Amino acid sequence: MLFKLLLFPLFFCLNLSGFNINYEIEVKNFNKDIENMVEEIAGDYKNNIAIYYCRLDGSKEYYLNNDKRFIAASLTKVPQAMEVIDKVNKGEINLYDVIEYCEEDYEEGTGILKYNEEIGGVTVREALELSLRYSDNIANNMLNRVCGYDINEYISRLTGEDITVGNLTTAREQGEIYYNLYSDEKYSLIIDLLKESYCHDRIDKYLEREIIAHKFGNYYRYFHDGGIIYEKNPYILVVLTKDIGKLSENLEGVECGEEIPLIDGGEEAKELIAKISKAINSYNIIKTKNMVK
Repeated sequence: MLFKLLLFPLFFCLNLSGFNINYEIEVKNFNKDIENMVEEIAGDYKNNIAIYYCRLDGSKEYYLNNDKRFIAASLTKVPQAMEVIDKVNKGEINLYDVIEYCEEDYEEGTGILKYNEEIGGVTVREALELSLRYSDNIANNMLNRVCGYDINEYISRLTGEDITVGNLTTAREQGEIYYNLYSDEKYSLIIDLLKESYCHDRIDKYLEREIIAHKFGNYYRYFHDGGIIYEKNPYILVVLTKDIGKLSENLEGVECGEEIPLIDGGEEAKELIAKISKAINSYNIIKTKNMVK
């Protein structure tokens, strides 16, 4: 009996060691499979993109150019919305407070308020909906004016990283923002609004729209998308891109190199993001089914 008791820890350790080896092999194979899929889709553009993929149960992850900086564009609207909800929870503002429009709030680009003859006032909640669903720049500026949003300071607090650069981001930073969003129930309104995004040409192009809470970003030669995919095993996916396709040779009105537009308006970049999302989603589902078996 004593002999058996002495053997049991050895047997357990050997089995545990085997489990760890098998797990490491599985993770390596997973990363290699994802890497091969990305290379097949991205081709020569692999160095022009960044990817953050993380299953929210912690079992799988894949990163590419994770700390490479890109102009964030409208991706900043998600942490701004989180800051607004934080202030609502502290009682500093109310979702139904009215924000009156000022001329300084006006901005071209995405959104629907710019088409109104008279913008007038909107509630904080309405401004959040306009900013997240329609990526409305004017509504975003109204929120910023009222809430006193400091993007660098807030994202530094959120991610624990020292953010000193303005409207720049990384795939890792975006992934951490979405992890915080997913983890705290107080941000449920933001999740709901992101699931109703009007944009369906990237991460959710080939997937079920209803299960995806995401935010896109565009800026001349930059096209991005990122969010939470609520599959059976939910995961975060962020894809950032720059210079996917040919740059325009017409430089009239261009004030700096970052403002040179793509000839196709970003169509190739959007399709690349959509294909990466579809491939990762398919692999995520296959692996989930295999784990269940």
